[in-house]
This record gives sequence, C-alpha cells and structure tokens, in this order.
Amino acid sequence: MLHFGASPRYDMHRGSSRVRESPPVSTSSPTIMTVPPTGGAAVPRLDGLQLGRAIAACAVVISHASGHYSGGTHGAWNLLSTYGVTLFFVISGYIMVLTTGRGTFSPTAFLSRRIRRIVPIYYIANLVLAAATLAAPGAFKRTVFDGWHMLKSLLFIPAYDPAGSGYIWPFFRLGWTLNYEMFFYLVFASLFALGVAQRAFCVTIILGGLILLGIVHPFTAAIPAFYTQVATIGFIFGTLLGMIAVYRPIRLGTAWMWIALLVSFVLLGVMASMFEAIRHDRTTQLWLSIACTLHIALLVSVIDGRGVSVPRPLLYIGDASYSIYLFHMFAVGAVTAIAHRLPAALLYPAMVASACSGIVAGIIVYRYVEAPLNRFFRYRRPLSAADISGSAAATEQSGAATTGR
Repeated sequence: MLHFGASPRYDMHRGSSRVRESPPVSTSSPTIMTVPPTGGAAVPRLDGLQLGRAIAACAVVISHASGHYSGGTHGAWNLLSTYGVTLFFVISGYIMVLTTGRGTFSPTAFLSRRIRRIVPIYYIANLVLAAATLAAPGAFKRTVFDGWHMLKSLLFIPAYDPAGSGYIWPFFRLGWTLNYEMFFYLVFASLFALGVAQRAFCVTIILGGLILLGIVHPFTAAIPAFYTQVATIGFIFGTLLGMIAVYRPIRLGTAWMWIALLVSFVLLGVMASMFEAIRHDRTTQLWLSIACTLHIALLVSVIDGRGVSVPRPLLYIGDASYSIYLFHMFAVGAVTAIAHRLPAALLYPAMVASACSGIVAGIIVYRYVEAPLNRFFRYRRPLSAADISGSAAATEQSGAATTGR
C-alpha cells in the first residue's frame, strides 16, 4: 500500500512524489503542440501544466507545514500531500509523451536531458542535508548520516532507512519520488523504437504488471518492494492522456468540463472524509490518479485550449516547483522550530508562515541555483513565435509520415 507522506516501507506503509520535468517554456498560444521525435526536446510551455505544477508543489508544502506542527500529517492534510505527488506523476507521464512525439526518439538524448535536469539540483540538496546532519545531528529527529545509504540515494537505488524506521527512504527523504521518476524514465527510454500508441500500451503493461506482481507477491527486499507499489499508476494515466493529446489536443466541452470537475471533487471529498481509514488501500491511489488526470485535462482544456491567462506569480511557482519540492522542508523545519516557542494562539498564522517560507525558499533556490544550472547545461530557452510556427509545421509533417508508415 502507499502512504504518500513518507516513502515505502515493508509493512505496506508506502510513500511517493513528484518530479518536475524539464521545464517547457511559456507561449501565449492556446494550442497544444507536440514536437517531432527528438529525444525529449523542449516544447512550448503549456500554462495549464505549469499551473498544475504550482498546485502540486503548494499542496505538498502545505501538507508538510501542517504536519510539522501536529507531529505528522493526518486525514485531509495527508491527502493533500498525496494529491500533490500524484499530480506531479501524471504531469510527468504526460510531458514525456509530448516531448518525444508520435514516432521513435533517441534514448540517449532523452535520458541525457532527464539526468541533466534532475540530478544536479538533487545532488546539491543531498549535500546541504549531509552538511546539516553532520554539523547539527540533534536538529534532525529521524535523519541520520550514513555514507553507504547516501551513496545509494545518489544512485537512485531504493534502500531501507538505516535509522530503523522500516521505510524505504533515501538519505534525502523526499528523493524517494525521484527514484520512481528515474525508473519511469528508464522504462520509457527502453521503448524508444515504438510509436506513441505502442509505447503507451507497453508503459501500461510494464508498470501495471509490476503493480499486480506486488499485489500477488509482496516483496521484502527494498528494490522489488519499492517498484511493485501502486504509486506508479500516476505515470500510466499521464502517459495515456499524453498519447491522446499527441493525436488530438485535449479540449473538453463545457458540459464535460463541469462533469469532470464534479467527479474529481466528489472523489477527493469522499477520500478526504475517510482518508485515515483508506490510505493503505490500493484502490485509493487508483481513484486519486483518476481525479488528478481529470484535473490535468481540465487545466489544459481551460487554460491552453481557451486561452485563459494565468497570473505570472503562479507560473513562476510552476517553474520553481522542483526546487520548491526539494528545498521547502529546510525552511519549514526552521520556521516550525521557532513557531513552537510562540503562544498557541499563533498556531495557524505560524502554519501559514511556515508554508509560505517553504515556497519562498524554493523560489530563491530556483532563481539562483536551479535556473543557472539549467542554463549551464544548455537547456532550451523559451521558444519564439518563429520557433513555434516551425515546430507546428514539423509536427504536421512528422505526424503525416508516422501515419504513412
């Protein structure tokens, strides 16, 4: 079973997250654009997805900020964190399909872009945590420095927490979601020779098969126990939605949008009302993934399909969502330590301050660390109108050629 406030552990209290993909960049065009198979090249940013990233990051931060005051997230607060992580996974699956297009792609170029995007800032987060735990070990309740454990974390190898919690946690605990992300990238890259429909089918079979294997044969070893969890179902939903978008842009009519909105919020409301009782039920993650997929379809339809503008601050939070996810706990922990000394009447204002500090900390890291790193590794700059027109023409030609095969 999965518990998204933490990472997986053998007794089926499992955890999961998000990762942000290489940031597609802004365009005022409301049209979903795909690109020819280029091994994961950047595409014009869909503001709907960027807003989705912002929502996902804020959901995780708010959940963790509240959990720091209560000693752990509970009920609807824990669902909020789980929702944010699942939304990230659905977005990741969706983006991987869009950036590789309908046909084949270069697996080496694809993995190179993913590694350059994910690894550097993650390693920096690990080094910051290692320095902090060595300098002030008493400041951390459950994090202990272990060189071998940290090495496995840096290599994205799932391992049990050396502190004896029973959870499958990397040294930088939030990195357990990146283990899932990197595994998904490897699976996706291995299908480079297939067309988009076959690729989506194989992703469904591989990840779905691993989930079924974990149900019929629970594992105790960290690696198989980790990768046979239901957490990866979000990637499946995102991949399938992306496959649809490649052939036909996601454009829900007004009636369907209201139905999707109603269904998704009914699902979330029911789960929130009883989350402590159902959080370890595998079907909970299924229903949550459905709700998140509906939300992505809604965001793409309303914002990118109808040209609804999104405030720039929210888009910037979407840009910074990876840094926010990785670094928010440093600020949340520091503010919480101070707030615990304040009068109880200031509890809720302190929680708000804690959450805001986590978001601000992530934005600062993005502005001064992540964005410069992306430029250093020569990531694509925002596309101009000419680039967009050229990409659209190339996509039509690629689509016609693919259909002709």
